[in-house]
Amino acid sequence: MDTDRINICDKKARFEFIINSPPLSHSELQGYVEEFECRLLYDISGDDDDEMDEKIIGKASGYRLGLNSCYWEFDENNRDAIHPIDLLDYIDDHVAKLICLFDEYSDIKSKYRRKLTKFLDEDILPPDILLIKRLEVLARYRGKNFGEALIANSIYMLGRKNDLVVLNPFPLQLEYIKDKEVKTQWQEELQLDNFTQDQSWAKKKLGNYYKKLGFKKLTEDGLIFLALTSPRL
Repeated sequence: MDTDRINICDKKARFEFIINSPPLSHSELQGYVEEFECRLLYDISGDDDDEMDEKIIGKASGYRLGLNSCYWEFDENNRDAIHPIDLLDYIDDHVAKLICLFDEYSDIKSKYRRKLTKFLDEDILPPDILLIKRLEVLARYRGKNFGEALIANSIYMLGRKNDLVVLNPFPLQLEYIKDKEVKTQWQEELQLDNFTQDQSWAKKKLGNYYKKLGFKKLTEDGLIFLALTSPRL
């Protein structure tokens, strides 16, 4: 994935970033965690309209996790410091799997370390991570590489300070929605009901999509990785 040249090939589209720091109730996370949402806006006005009429047609969201700086700055005698395990625990279940990197008694840790060190070509564990937890593009605008552009622009804007991009791919059509639950306009326009409900096939197809973008599956926990230290970037 070329993160230096983000070419959407559509002059009507542009990106917008929203970055949030942790709430004051979690001030110990300041400087280590940033929550982001990358929005793709599209001008739906006609050629004869004088003003633009922009609509959000895609979103990528997640976190920037300063695990490496957090790890080295951690001091048991420093009450203001936070351990990376506590940082990961604050986020959500998507990154809880990475806690084994800091668990000295976990057999998984050594497996992760060997594979990630080889993947990154250097021992910079724990790495600073850009976690992309969700990617959405409205049905009408799919097939135009907008999803890839959202990922690439997120990396371009936020990932350069990190060592690794982590993604937990999950087909959105498999998310549980109650029969009586009223869908939002956004959910309606996603048209997820048109996708296969075969869990095995849906995950395989989605995995192949991210594989083409350069993501690698290193473990069996569902996470996939893209090394930003790789020469190909």
